[in-house]
Amino acid sequence: MKISILKVALIAILLLFTFTQSRRVKKIKKAKTPVSFYNGKDQAFNTNQNWMKKIPDATLVSKISIPGTHDSATKDFSGHAQCQVLSIANQLTIGVRYFDLRFGTSYLTFNKDQNAEHGKFHSKYSLKQIFTEIKTFLSQNPTEGVIAKLVVKTEKVKEEALSEFNDIILYQTAVPTMQQLRGKVWILLKLKNKHDASDTLNYTAIAKKYVQAAYKDCPNKKTNSLNHAKQAAAFLSSNDTKSNLFINQISCSPIATSVTNLFKTPIDAAKKNNDVIFEFPSGFIGIVVMDYISTDDTQFIISRN
Repeated sequence: MKISILKVALIAILLLFTFTQSRRVKKIKKAKTPVSFYNGKDQAFNTNQNWMKKIPDATLVSKISIPGTHDSATKDFSGHAQCQVLSIANQLTIGVRYFDLRFGTSYLTFNKDQNAEHGKFHSKYSLKQIFTEIKTFLSQNPTEGVIAKLVVKTEKVKEEALSEFNDIILYQTAVPTMQQLRGKVWILLKLKNKHDASDTLNYTAIAKKYVQAAYKDCPNKKTNSLNHAKQAAAFLSSNDTKSNLFINQISCSPIATSVTNLFKTPIDAAKKNNDVIFEFPSGFIGIVVMDYISTDDTQFIISRN
């Protein structure tokens, strides 16, 4: 197959840009309060290790305001492929309880392990390592629970990869209560090549699900996120009794929005959009999913419970 000179040049530019961006996060300095963009160090601050302890057992998970991260396992990536700088363990420490985990095998190696991926990029951060971090955290903090959107190639991969973690896996269609979630990881399985977040296989029994992603619409991301938060607050204030699951993704992809954003990365989008959460209405705001999440972000979301 012949590849045009233009395509080769474009690929070379993208690779060079990704390489040169690897140190950008380190140069980001903390803003004055509130901090809505992480300072670029894989180090946990202001821990919220046991915040779910205060949530009543009978509370449906869908009625809890939960900090989450998008492309959660990308700390070892750079440029367009990096969306976080914290390890899963440190995200758990600062209060994150919803994870977007994507795994695959690299076509560049003979390694058959399921490692973290973002698009065509892969790292050495393996599924086994990540779930070991989660299991360790839950064993030390049994009042807590985790929700993991797991993206893999087939359902069989999920079964094989997670076989040694069956004691902490919660795989059901109904939204669990806080009591059911404690010490567990509720898996929301999603197969690759299906980008719509609503096609997660075990969402089917949930009465309604409201997912705001719009990752290709950076210019309107703040407006979309704010409107979704208002919708979530309205549902809860109306004493709705259904298991309406609200997932509000604050992150977006500049390059997916427009090719003119070639030199803008998720870092730039996070710096611009993350502070929208401080404009959210009071009370319930659902699961809030962010890039480069900060401790102030997690504390703010947790405070809505």
